[in-house]
Amino acid sequence: MAVRIDRVVTRSGDDGQTFVPGGGRVPKTAARIRALGVLDELNAAVGYVLAQHDLSPDVAGTLRLVQQWLFEAGAAVATAAARRVEAAGDANESRAGGHASAGGRQPAGGQTPAVAQSVTDWPGGHEGDAGAAPAGVRPEATEPDVWAERTRKLEEVAADALQRLPPLDGFVVPGGRPEAAGLHWVRAVARRAEVALWEAAEEAVLPSGMLRWVNRLSDVLFVYARLCNDGGRMDVLWRPGPIAEGDT
Repeated sequence: MAVRIDRVVTRSGDDGQTFVPGGGRVPKTAARIRALGVLDELNAAVGYVLAQHDLSPDVAGTLRLVQQWLFEAGAAVATAAARRVEAAGDANESRAGGHASAGGRQPAGGQTPAVAQSVTDWPGGHEGDAGAAPAGVRPEATEPDVWAERTRKLEEVAADALQRLPPLDGFVVPGGRPEAAGLHWVRAVARRAEVALWEAAEEAVLPSGMLRWVNRLSDVLFVYARLCNDGGRMDVLWRPGPIAEGDT
């Protein structure tokens, strides 16, 4: 699908809010907006490493594919339906014709169980599926299998790369060759993106497979960083305890 951008300056976000297709106008401090920002940062970091370093064809090819998938992840976050949460006590009173108390979200016993948006409101949802996934995460049965397939792809990439690396006997300190250090940086951004997506899942219904995919992405970036360190031979390992001056 072609996308045409006629304007860059819109001034529509000058009031601290922005538009997302799945939630209308939302504050720029909303969790899903922060997640979109970290995904953008992650994609930029991948692009920087690709532009700065002459990576092997397999590594570069996977990273270019990841960039395309990161755009799709951003689209999924932006268009995700907002979670509608009601307290179980309110729902019961409503069905009985009663009214919620002031503040209205504290059922008897001091508990506040949140009931996630009905699965019948999710794309492809079916009666009886409610509760099949954590609140804010769309069950696998209601989403295309695209993220599961992409996750399998990354798992295969990681397994293949691991076969070409010596075993580790310690924790790896980011460093070594510039391209390896760059991939460790991208890995750290990917881990932050995963956390941001789980936070966004508390206010929007996200594909669960997508969150698993981002988790696998940090694994791939770790083994790729080791590959770029001369097949792991230039890895810098953490050595607990005092380090003498000039020790490397």
